[in-house]
Amino acid sequence: MTWPMDPRAARGRSTWPLACGLLLVLTAAAIARSEWREGSDAQPLEVTDEWRGFRGQERQGVGAATESPIAWSPSQNVSWKTDLQGSGHSSPIISGQHVYVTTAFESEDSKQLLQAARWLRLGLCLVALTLWLRLPPIVAPWQEVAYGGLLAAFVMLALADEQLLRVERSPSRAWLGAGTSLLVGLLMSAYGLDRLSWARRAVGLALGLLAVGLVAARPAGIDESWALSGALGVLTAAAAAGCVLVLRGTLPSAPSVRTSVPLIVAGIVTVGSLALIPVTGPLTPLLAVGAALLGIAARGFLGVTPSGRTSRGWDEYGIIVMPRRTRPSAPVWRTCVLFAAGLGFAIPTVLAPRSGWVYALACLDRATGRVLWITEGLRAAPAAVHSANSRATPTAVTDGRHVFAYFGSAGVMAVDTEGSLLWTNSRVPFQTIYGVGASPVLAENILLLSGYTAAAPYLAAFDVLTGRELWRVARPSVHPEFGDSRTPLVRIINGRPTVVVWGRAEIAGHDLSTGQVSWRYAFEDNYQMGSMVSSLVASGDLLYLPLENGIVALSASNLAAGRDPVVWKSRGGGSALTTPVKYHGRIFAVSAVGVASCTDAGTGSVLWRTRLDGEYHSAPVAAAGKVYFTNEAGKTTVVASASDYKVLAENDLGERVVATIAPVGGDLYVRTLNRLYRIGP
Repeated sequence: MTWPMDPRAARGRSTWPLACGLLLVLTAAAIARSEWREGSDAQPLEVTDEWRGFRGQERQGVGAATESPIAWSPSQNVSWKTDLQGSGHSSPIISGQHVYVTTAFESEDSKQLLQAARWLRLGLCLVALTLWLRLPPIVAPWQEVAYGGLLAAFVMLALADEQLLRVERSPSRAWLGAGTSLLVGLLMSAYGLDRLSWARRAVGLALGLLAVGLVAARPAGIDESWALSGALGVLTAAAAAGCVLVLRGTLPSAPSVRTSVPLIVAGIVTVGSLALIPVTGPLTPLLAVGAALLGIAARGFLGVTPSGRTSRGWDEYGIIVMPRRTRPSAPVWRTCVLFAAGLGFAIPTVLAPRSGWVYALACLDRATGRVLWITEGLRAAPAAVHSANSRATPTAVTDGRHVFAYFGSAGVMAVDTEGSLLWTNSRVPFQTIYGVGASPVLAENILLLSGYTAAAPYLAAFDVLTGRELWRVARPSVHPEFGDSRTPLVRIINGRPTVVVWGRAEIAGHDLSTGQVSWRYAFEDNYQMGSMVSSLVASGDLLYLPLENGIVALSASNLAAGRDPVVWKSRGGGSALTTPVKYHGRIFAVSAVGVASCTDAGTGSVLWRTRLDGEYHSAPVAAAGKVYFTNEAGKTTVVASASDYKVLAENDLGERVVATIAPVGGDLYVRTLNRLYRIGP
């Protein structure tokens, strides 16, 4: 039996779905409208245009915006500029409303310890200079001059600190700088010692051991240049000669009249300190002048006669001579010299390598440039780097929710967008005198790193959520001196995600999930692979390899199938240090010495070549029909993306630029050594 339905109930049931649907449509429209209004209020920035890693979204160096700046200067078209704590050569990455950049700086406690040691060394050297003006003459005039020159060099090195020799650049420089300080200090300490004294022989023995140590215990990278090898030879020969002189007792002890040598030494130090102002600051000359004046005053009012015996009255130069003991200042002077020499050895070889450096990730507001947070994720001893590199060179990478930063042997770190540290992993060794350069790469929740040690270059994969290592495999052969700074590339080849890694003599494809080698291809001997810095460029099925003497285009599918992959080879248009950019069917490249070129990406024919100003470490980028070439001095040449060379503008920031520009949302984000700029149209 069926009951008749109430017409009113039937009517209500039929209108209820219609009302719900209408309500959902209105709600969605309201949300969309509010989101549109929020985006328009934040106006100049487009969230859809991002730059999430090394050379952008697809690692190709091309911006998506239809407009980009042409002209700017330090005071023109600069939306904001922000000083960054620390320094680095990494490029900025942009995601949403945030800009991320890696940096490295010395920890505060280590900085204070090293600063105290350096000031103590400087103070001891200035005391030695003061007392030198007070010491009596005890050797021949030519030896007075020699020892005066040694003292002047000794004090000047302390005034200039380690900045003059730049010993932080490599273990080789640190070792040579430390050896120089110890050598000079030991030679000076022999001044005034009796010919057959045990102290004289001890100095000779120490010089001999130093001569052996400079050769036998030198760091592995000491032969990084002919200049450093030559300096090592000079120091070794000088130490050996000093050892012979001291042991054989050839330094005569007959007293002689010291005339103007001390005053000349004081003058040399004073004038030299003026020349060091750009390196050491304006305070340096005041310290040197103060020490010299104090020494002259002590010499004038507490002087000694040429015979070493004191008497009242005036000497032949009109200096008041007061009764004093024969050599009251010699032991104190010798102690200052030896302690200062010891500190000069210990600072670059013991204290500085054990100091704590902070490796951090900074986040800035994209609209205003305000620093939102700095997360100090890693702390480690500073790895030696070449002068062309930095301790924060690899560019960070983000998936929009997490940000990953890699610093070579210091480790890799992950943070969320609020700056909370998620995990760190320091089991990523990297050893080369040139420092790390390859950036991390994200693919399918896997973080990829290319590492180098002399024993085993490697490619490693890590879980993005935990930092746990998933796999590690051997890399293709790399340069034994330069190491490897080429960033891997992930491509879909024959339907499989493949990590393409370019070595010195071969290119290889690794399976993304296991790291196993899927294929290899060895290069011909006449290919000049460069310095293992520039990275692959990819487009469709083609891989473009920038060499020193040109570009090689390879077919990825043929590589995977084991067939001959070479599509074309060009002569000219290569680059050894910077990664080219493919844009509008052309490949734009610039060499380290500023030879810019444009090559047809389909045929390999060079369309134009020209010489630009300066040296180039920043890779060219492209956006809105323009290509940007930025040299190390901060000058950017903007050219049209065309088959003919046409300069649109030349812009100079006046600051050192090594990082690659990020063209995002119609703006350019430029990282100098210590600042970040947002440049608008």
